[in-house]
Amino acid sequence: MDASPDLIVAVEAMPSARIDELAESVLARMEQRTRVAPPLHEVWPVVSLRASTFGVGDIYRPASGPAGLNLNAAMSPRFAGTGKFSNGVLRALLYCHGLVIEDPLAAAAEMYQGTAAEARSLGRLALAAAVASTVEIAPLLDQDIIDTYFTATARLTPVRELSAALGTRVISAGIEYPIDELWDSFESQVVSGGLSPSFQQLWRHIREGNRRPPLELVAQAVEDGDGAVVEAFLDIVPTLNGRAVLDDAVDNVAAAVATVEQLGGFYDLLCPSAFFAKLLFLGAPEPADQMRLHELGRVDVPGIGQLLVGDAVRIRRTSDAFALWRDQLSHALGSAHRLRAEQQSAAVVNEAVRDLVAEARGRLHEEARRTRLLNAVNPWLFVTGALTGVVAGSPGGALGSGAAALGGTLAALVQAAFNTRRVPGYLDRHYLVFEPATP
Repeated sequence: MDASPDLIVAVEAMPSARIDELAESVLARMEQRTRVAPPLHEVWPVVSLRASTFGVGDIYRPASGPAGLNLNAAMSPRFAGTGKFSNGVLRALLYCHGLVIEDPLAAAAEMYQGTAAEARSLGRLALAAAVASTVEIAPLLDQDIIDTYFTATARLTPVRELSAALGTRVISAGIEYPIDELWDSFESQVVSGGLSPSFQQLWRHIREGNRRPPLELVAQAVEDGDGAVVEAFLDIVPTLNGRAVLDDAVDNVAAAVATVEQLGGFYDLLCPSAFFAKLLFLGAPEPADQMRLHELGRVDVPGIGQLLVGDAVRIRRTSDAFALWRDQLSHALGSAHRLRAEQQSAAVVNEAVRDLVAEARGRLHEEARRTRLLNAVNPWLFVTGALTGVVAGSPGGALGSGAAALGGTLAALVQAAFNTRRVPGYLDRHYLVFEPATP
């Protein structure tokens, strides 16, 4: 079945009783899911709906999301059938072994059920858009390249508790973050994602302190097709300051970590920015130093052009370059963990990873030079790191016995989030960041 306006119209035209049944069946299906842990040396990042928002207080507005992967777009009637959601999925997916995303259809179903009767028409539109978005990525779901999950609002208590605990830790530690670092984080999460030059110029005015940028830039950004983002952006600007960016980042970290733990600790963290990754090591005396010490590899790879889902499925099936990349990445991550267990330096680990993926990296850049699907002009940095000193492959042990291996990193996340005597399973996994590669 193709995602099309007809499909959306069909859902919109369903009798209310049928829509109610659809929402109930979608949520029931998510409750029955069982999960199998992927191999520890494969990269399977989790992306939540929270990662596609910027929160100030209790108000959450749309954002670009990590690596431009915007899950909120999947439920937006404005973007239904445009490929905005599926294209973002594909950008992140091709460099990973798989992807785990919060199910937009389940989220829309819960939203529909929670909508007052007089506003059900809006919930119906979101549900129809989510149906179309799900159909767009159906081939990837069928191939088990993408897995989905859903966390009901009633089960978000661990996220709120961890967010509050981490926020308290930031305040009590008196950590000062350079304002440029905070703006870079906000830019990665909200402003990036292939926005028009007029919008980029609008952001430069805001970043330099001009809270009343030229109105013609606003009008031009809307005309260029960035209207939805501009609307959300202008809502954020009046309350935009360094502390708001920090609070949002802390809350996002809490949501990501709590989600992975609730999923059994099987998966990896996709970070919207390097600043997000630094906050993962908040329990260490010097989070930035710990992040550098735990980094496993930093490799420049081609950017992804405007793909169709069919392109991505074909690449996964037939591209020797991407198959080689995933194979060598698995081997490199395994070697990196062994080297860290032998107390080798971060520089040695990074060099080993670069050497082990060198052939694959070269093949990808060669393919980028001869295909429209990859972008050799604006490459990314593919950055991956280990969350702790625990050797990948060893199960989480007792918290006391694991303390030495943890070495102080992630202490805040372990102690604040989960009142348990066991080391959370996600500590064996990785974090992943896609950064713009600077010349």
